[in-house]
Amino acid sequence: MKYFNFLFSCFLILFPISLFSQIENVFNVKAVIEVKNAEDISSIYAKAINNDEVVHDLNYLLISIKQSSNGNMTNNKQEGKFVISPDETKDLSHVTINHTKDDQIKIYLFIRNEKENKLISKDSLFINVTDGVQMSTNRSIKNPDTEITEEDFELKGLVVDNTKSKVGKDFFETFYNTYRDSTEQYAFVINVNELPSIGRNGIINIDTSDQNIYSFRVVPNDEYIAAQAQMTMRYLNKYYRESKLLDKELGAP
Repeated sequence: MKYFNFLFSCFLILFPISLFSQIENVFNVKAVIEVKNAEDISSIYAKAINNDEVVHDLNYLLISIKQSSNGNMTNNKQEGKFVISPDETKDLSHVTINHTKDDQIKIYLFIRNEKENKLISKDSLFINVTDGVQMSTNRSIKNPDTEITEEDFELKGLVVDNTKSKVGKDFFETFYNTYRDSTEQYAFVINVNELPSIGRNGIINIDTSDQNIYSFRVVPNDEYIAAQAQMTMRYLNKYYRESKLLDKELGAP
């Protein structure tokens, strides 16, 4: 009888903890992109909607990509942390995009759990610009009971331009064309960042979300820029192979 009472007491203690853990891991939070069009301008609004009864610490990533009819591409990335209360709709970010006829615009919004950095919701929006603005949407908000995997959030071949100077822009264009024409399209975002420095030549950092891949001082010389684009490709391939090897080792029994 004492043994039974002991087991019953353990059940009463552990059951609420187990139940709370299950509730805590369920996120009924939706990522939402809204757009308002006015002639040659689209205003993009990123929002989060919390349908839970608890407060969540989260972070977001908003990426917009515009490709013109001549193939030129520009992009913008915004990210940040936020706290959202129960039943709250929170404005996360706002982007204004100028466009002309035959432009294509893609916007992606990702929301992650800040504590564990788990992906919990996303939304995406595609805009095709004709004589007026025609918009096609691809809504990908998942039910909180559905497991969201990393593959749901892959953006293969995405490169974000954070360069400032003309020579920095020249490198980005050269590297992007090299990357686009290659057989490798990595499932992680590549950030091309330019840091200010003393003198004419800035410093280019090639970064992913978790580390710096390669850095060099950019020089206004076409051959040098082309060589650095090839060097960047080699470092990215090395990073990709090492990260895949690490994933296999961590996943091994």
